[in-house]
Amino acid sequence: MAHTGKKIRAALLAVLPSLVGCGAAEPAAEVPVVAGDAELEAGMRGVPIVMYMARGCPVCQRASGWLRDGGYPFVEVDVE
Repeated sequence: MAHTGKKIRAALLAVLPSLVGCGAAEPAAEVPVVAGDAELEAGMRGVPIVMYMARGCPVCQRASGWLRDGGYPFVEVDVE
């Protein structure tokens, strides 16, 4: 199970840079999750996610949409 935790962490860390930041730079390309790894998918959905966001931030809206569309449970915290 410890190995799976490392895989989950690596997958989340690979995707997060494309979802955060409100700079003008283009986000990194999406990194797909390894297909067929049900344990990894289940683990990613079990990781508690807290998303700090600002109203009107298009990157924040994109990130929350990605999480919602992917079925990842998360809590939004408005920083304003």
